[in-house]
Amino acid sequence: MPASESAGLSDPTFFVPPIRSRSTRRFGLAWLITPVVLALLWPVWSLAWVNHFDFGEPAWIDGMYRRKEVAAARAAARADESRLPRLVVIGGSGSLLGVDAELLELKLGVPTVNFGLHAGLGTEYLLYRSRREIRPGDSVLLCPEYELWGYPAETFTDISWGYVSSYDRRFMLDMDRGRALRVLYSLPLSEHVSSLRGWWKRVRGKHYQTRPGYNLGFIGPNGDLRSSRPKTPFPPILKYPFPEVTTATSVRYFRAFADWARANNVRVFMTWPNACRPDVPLPPGGEEPPAEMAALLKEFGFIVLDSPPATAYPRQWFTDTSYHCDAQTRRLRTDALARRLRPYFGLSPLPNKPSGFYLVASPAHRPRVGNAFADDPGVEAKYLAAGPVDHPDAVTPAQVPKLLEAGVSVYFDEAEAAALLGDLGKRAVEVGRTTASLPQWWRKYDKHVFLLARSARTGGASAPSLADVFPAELARALASPEPFVAAVGTGPYSDVKRIITAGARAGRGPTLHTDFRSLVRRDVPQFSMIVSAPTATGAAAGERCMIRINREVRPAPAPPGGEGAGISVAVVDPVMGVVVDTAVFPDATGGETITWRMNRIDPPRK
Repeated sequence: MPASESAGLSDPTFFVPPIRSRSTRRFGLAWLITPVVLALLWPVWSLAWVNHFDFGEPAWIDGMYRRKEVAAARAAARADESRLPRLVVIGGSGSLLGVDAELLELKLGVPTVNFGLHAGLGTEYLLYRSRREIRPGDSVLLCPEYELWGYPAETFTDISWGYVSSYDRRFMLDMDRGRALRVLYSLPLSEHVSSLRGWWKRVRGKHYQTRPGYNLGFIGPNGDLRSSRPKTPFPPILKYPFPEVTTATSVRYFRAFADWARANNVRVFMTWPNACRPDVPLPPGGEEPPAEMAALLKEFGFIVLDSPPATAYPRQWFTDTSYHCDAQTRRLRTDALARRLRPYFGLSPLPNKPSGFYLVASPAHRPRVGNAFADDPGVEAKYLAAGPVDHPDAVTPAQVPKLLEAGVSVYFDEAEAAALLGDLGKRAVEVGRTTASLPQWWRKYDKHVFLLARSARTGGASAPSLADVFPAELARALASPEPFVAAVGTGPYSDVKRIITAGARAGRGPTLHTDFRSLVRRDVPQFSMIVSAPTATGAAAGERCMIRINREVRPAPAPPGGEGAGISVAVVDPVMGVVVDTAVFPDATGGETITWRMNRIDPPRK
C-alpha cells in the first residue's frame, strides 16, 4: 500500500466510528415500524389522494349540488323571514325533472327547494346528503324512484364512488369506521395511479361540469333543472316495478331516515314517482302497491299523497327515460301535488268545479307569478297537444271549445299554444303582461353579471346620456354604431368589464369565449360561455347575436325582421352560477320589450 494511502487511514477526517449493538437494534426497530406506520396511514393517503376529477358525471353532480345548496340557503332565509318551515323535495332525477319546487312555492306560499338529483348516487347517499340540508321543523316531499328501494346496500357505483371520492369525502368520514376502512384498504393500485390524471386535470381547470341535455346554467331559483332532454325511445314498461320490501336492501336507509325525521320534528310527505304508464294492460290489482309496502310506509309515518296510477303519464310525455317527463307534464304533476298538499299547510280546499283552464304547450315552460294562479287555485292546467292523448289532462285544439262550454275561461301565455290554437287563439284578449327595459334591468339586477351582444346599428343615444345609467366603458360601446359583445358586472361584481368591439379576423364580428370563473376571478360555480355578434354584413345576411351558456343559446334568436338592431341580454347570478333572465331589447335608452303576456279566451255568451 502506498505511504500516502497508509497515512490517510490514520487521518481523523476519515475516522469511522464503531457500530454498537444498540444502533443495530434501532435500525431493526425502525425497519419494522415503517411498514406498520405506512399501513396505518394508507387510508388517510387514499382518502386525500384518490379522485375522479377526470370523470364528467361526478363533476356535473358537484355543479348541481353547489347550486342547490345556494337555493336551499336562500329558501332557509325566506323561511326565517316568513316564520314558515321549508319544503324540501328529495329523490333522484325523476324528482329533479318531474317536481317544480318554484311552482309549489308560488302556489302554497311555502319556501321550497328541489334537492333531488341523481338516482345513480344510491339511496344511502341521497338520504344522507338530504339530512345534512334539512333543518328541524322542515317538511320533506320524498319522491324516490321504485328502484331506489332495492338499490344495493353498502355498494358504490361508478357514479357514487366518483362523486364521493372527489367532492364529498365527508361521507366517508361520517360512515361506519369499519366499513370506511374496508373501502379504503381495498382500493386497487390502479385507482391511485389514475388519480394523477384527475389531479392534473383539476389543476388545469379543464372541466366545466357539463352534461348534454342537463345544462347547469339554467337551473331555476329553487333548484329546479329547466333544461329538457330530447325525446328518444326507451324500453317498454310492462308493469309498475314495485319493490319486494321484505328483501329490498335499501329499506333500512328509509327506516333510518324515518327515525331521524321523527327525532327532528320533520314531517315527511311521500309521492309515488312520476313514471311512464305501463304499455300493456295490467292484471287486476296490478296498479296497487303490495300490502307489505303499504304497511311499511305506515310504519315509517310517511304521509302518502297519491297512488301510482295518479302519477303515471303517457309514454309520449317522457323524454329519454321512464322517469324523465317533459316540462308540460311537470306542470301537471306539480299542480296535482299542490292540490294534495294544500290542507297540510292550512290552505282552503279547492272549489268543486274548475274556475278556468290554463293550457301548457311549450317544452320550455316555466312557472311565473302570473301563470301560477295562486290567487285563483281553481284554475286547472291542461296539456295542449296537436293530437289526441289518452289522459284526462290532455286536450287538443279541437277540444278547447268543449272546455269553454263549461262557462269558464281558457288561458294561455306561450307562443306554442297560440300556434296550436290558430283562429281560436285570435279571439283571445290580453289580460296580463310584464315589460322591461335595459336600464330597469340594470337597476334591478344589482349583484349580477350582464352578458350583452349587439350587431352594427345606425343612430341612437349619446354616450353622456347612457353614462348616467351604465359604466362609462359600456355606455361608449352602446352609443357606438359598431357591433360589440360585453360581460359587465354590477354591485360587488363591478370589476368585471370585458367589452370587445372588433372581431379576431377581418370580416368577423366580435366574440367573447371564456369560462365564468376566469371572467369574474372568483370561486363561483363554473360554466362556459360564448357571446358573439355579427358584422353589418353578417347581420344583413341573417346572422344574429348569440349568447351560448354551455353551448345552449339564450336568448333564442328573434324571428327574421323581429330583432333588428336590438341588444341581446342574459343576466347571470354569480353566487348560484345560473342565468336568471334573458331578453332582446330594442335599445339601451329605455325602450321596453314585452317579457311575458297572458291571454284569455272567454266562453261564448249564451
